Amino acid sequence: MQKLLTQRDVAKMLCISSDRIREYTRAGRLDHVSLPGLNKPRYTVECVERFIERRTSTCHVNENCHPISGGDLERRTSSMRSM
Repeated sequence: MQKLLTQRDVAKMLCISSDRIREYTRAGRLDHVSLPGLNKPRYTVECVERFIERRTSTCHVNENCHPISGGDLERRTSSMRSM
């Protein structure tokens, strides 16, 4: 069974605020899981990886473009897989 991540978990992994994660979720940019009786979204590692892939695919034109904000993307992805 996969571990479900909170908004705070995802924010820490991506080095951005929980508010930003909430915005991405509401806008439909970050897939999530809804559980019965729980009004807060949960995320799988796969949801976060898909989000990163979609964000990075639009940044390949400009090498200085960073899709999320701050930090090393490869380090983030490898740390997610170890969860």
